[in-house]
Amino acid sequence: MAALEACRVLSSRDMDWAAVQNGEGWSQATTWTGHTLSERAVLDQGEAAHALGLLHGHRRQLSDEVCIACFGEAPARRRRPEPEEQPALGF
Repeated sequence: MAALEACRVLSSRDMDWAAVQNGEGWSQATTWTGHTLSERAVLDQGEAAHALGLLHGHRRQLSDEVCIACFGEAPARRRRPEPEEQPALGF
């Protein structure tokens, strides 16, 4: 059930079906399948396995709770360095 809910979360962020590259929702390669899976009432075992494969590539868009339910752990969150933390170019 967690995979289906995660598909629905990503689909709700992808109203344009990946027409614009904005880092939200599905990618162009996964949008059709992701939206199709999210419209199901339930996922069978094969659909859930396929959904998890698609979701793994988009896991940083999902909440930690959803990632733990789907993958058993929260993703590592990358943060951008603060301006003073950026290395000098040394010119």
